[in-house]
Amino acid sequence: MSDLERRVTTLESDMKKLLQDTAEIKGLLRAMPTSSDFKDLKAMLAADIGELKGRVAGLPSAVEFGELKGRVNALPTTAKIASIVSIIGAVVAIILRWQEIVAFTAGMVAKH
Repeated sequence: MSDLERRVTTLESDMKKLLQDTAEIKGLLRAMPTSSDFKDLKAMLAADIGELKGRVAGLPSAVEFGELKGRVNALPTTAKIASIVSIIGAVVAIILRWQEIVAFTAGMVAKH
């Protein structure tokens, strides 16, 4: 095979590869979204964003959440409630045994 024939064969082979690559690129370009597709997508996104804004408008604001947190923090704690119940229990016990307490203290005063 002469040098010229070898070079032509190489050139033809390279040309086939180039044509294959070009066909592959054309296939990829055909599969890509068009500007019309992007316009449709943009319209769909705008509608979705509008719907989300409508939903967010109905949610409480940060200020309202802050007020709610303040109200929750102002509620009595479990320890505070337990203390109040204990004090009420002690007062009820004193009231129920008042006569015994008076008699006991009267006896103590009489001994001195």
